[in-house]
Amino acid sequence: MVRSLSLWKNLAPSAGVFIAIKKLTLQPNVQKKILLMENKDLEAVNRNFNEQLQQQIAGTLPKQHTYTFGNASEVLQSADIPNLPIELQAYRLSDKSMQENHPFDLSELLDLPKAIHNPLAVFRSATHVGSFVIMTEIEHYDRNFVVALMANKSKGNIEINDIRSIHYRQSNSHIANWINENLLNYADKRRMVEWFSKQRYNSAEVRKPFNHAAKVIENFVNPKILTTNLQEFPKKCVRSATLQKVNKACEQNRTQEQLPKGKNNNLKI
Repeated sequence: MVRSLSLWKNLAPSAGVFIAIKKLTLQPNVQKKILLMENKDLEAVNRNFNEQLQQQIAGTLPKQHTYTFGNASEVLQSADIPNLPIELQAYRLSDKSMQENHPFDLSELLDLPKAIHNPLAVFRSATHVGSFVIMTEIEHYDRNFVVALMANKSKGNIEINDIRSIHYRQSNSHIANWINENLLNYADKRRMVEWFSKQRYNSAEVRKPFNHAAKVIENFVNPKILTTNLQEFPKKCVRSATLQKVNKACEQNRTQEQLPKGKNNNLKI
């Protein structure tokens, strides 16, 4: 007889973990509980980032500090960003804020983790294979901040999603051009429609690419998040260093139990 997966009760939410179990095919009440756990993790990540950002502004944060944003959210994963930890070096953030062509105050980036994990859009990099550009809702005088991310960056014996740059665009026409160049991997269609409605143009020539991009967004079909059959779960223990508790519990469960064949598994969490 199969015991319910109560092992998840004993896994305290970790600020660096977006639990992969959400990719399973689960009953609605189970999905809701897992979503609440993920949201709680994101709140912790966001709170920690804001506190550390204030330290950097005050000059008390170590220069070699690494900001951690947790593993890629489901939205980011649906846009082909791997389920790996997202990290940003504090010195790189400082350098980017002082660049002559797009300077900004560090305080403008409060709540950056939420903005990254819940983006307006995600694009493939036009210049670097395996890299992405995340369009956030954070603005600098109506120009959106974007985050350039290199996926699968080696760091010691693990891989991460490394934030290589963060800045606002000099013109939002760059974003319209990325859409028109078929670089779009994901779009929050409702919020992007609102974004287009706020754009202002000084000529019909400038308006044209925005109108075309708005049509692309209107017809764009977001990729669906893949699900894993629940029966396969014990064989798919996550191999991320940030999920050691999950791995251990998963391995224990695999050696002690075997899920029955069939589609209807009544689980309790």
